[in-house]
Amino acid sequence: MKKVIRSVAMLAIMFVTAKSIAADPKLVTNSTDKSLTFSWESDSEVQSISIVDDAGNVIYSEVISGVTYSKKFDLNTLEEGSYTLKAKSNSKEIAYDVKIEKADLKVVEKKEVTKPFFRREDNKVFLNFLNLDKKDVTLEVTDNNNEIIFKETIKDEMIIEKAFSFEKAFANDYVISVRNNDNTFYESVVVK
Repeated sequence: MKKVIRSVAMLAIMFVTAKSIAADPKLVTNSTDKSLTFSWESDSEVQSISIVDDAGNVIYSEVISGVTYSKKFDLNTLEEGSYTLKAKSNSKEIAYDVKIEKADLKVVEKKEVTKPFFRREDNKVFLNFLNLDKKDVTLEVTDNNNEIIFKETIKDEMIIEKAFSFEKAFANDYVISVRNNDNTFYESVVVK
């Protein structure tokens, strides 16, 4: 039975990953008119797009409902410097570092972070996380007093699966955190 559940979970993760790969965003730069065209068929209905300068100031921000997005950004009025176009959905975050120099516009770097997937069923929370680089991942459950209820570090695993049961938990607000490298993801759980 455990093998069947594990196989189904692995297939679900592979499906989500394949869907995410198939829906990779496209960023086209045009140095002639200093513009970016960003297109994305997201894997979720909730997504956000923002452009941030190197000082952290948000220049543009938009929350999109719907799974298909395409927009041309005119960057002519921006000063020379570094900017980041950020795209976020429920399953991933993508950041494009863009540099504007005189008449040149280029993408310097693309960073992509896959988020964990949380599924709730009754008083249980199931976690699936695709850890492609196989780096250490720390799972932690804390209550509203920041007391650690559970902590585990998983090493050298590509597919991380964990079930958290809150069936016998006291009424409280809990936070499940998933930490790898520089990224930490949170899921809130309320037990009444």
